[in-house]
Amino acid sequence: SSNQEWITVHPRPGALTINTGDMAQVWSNGKYKAPLHRVLTNDASVRYSAPFFYNPSYRCLVEPVTTAASASYHPVSWGYFRALRFAGDLTNL
Repeated sequence: SSNQEWITVHPRPGALTINTGDMAQVWSNGKYKAPLHRVLTNDASVRYSAPFFYNPSYRCLVEPVTTAASASYHPVSWGYFRALRFAGDLTNL
């Protein structure tokens, strides 16, 4: 949220919660946000989680799918970005 507090997302029966990643944020030129998120356990109900990560090639240059004049992000090498993120040098785009 804008005041930097965690927001509880209550699941809807039969619905899926999908978190997009950093590269989807770049490709969509910010239309889809890569949220900072966490998961809390709940002793009162069962929770199923099926994480799936689909990443481009490390050599892939990722850039917004838009005209250069309206791009909010510079092109970024996925391999370079991933290496920095893994090293803890990036927190948000």
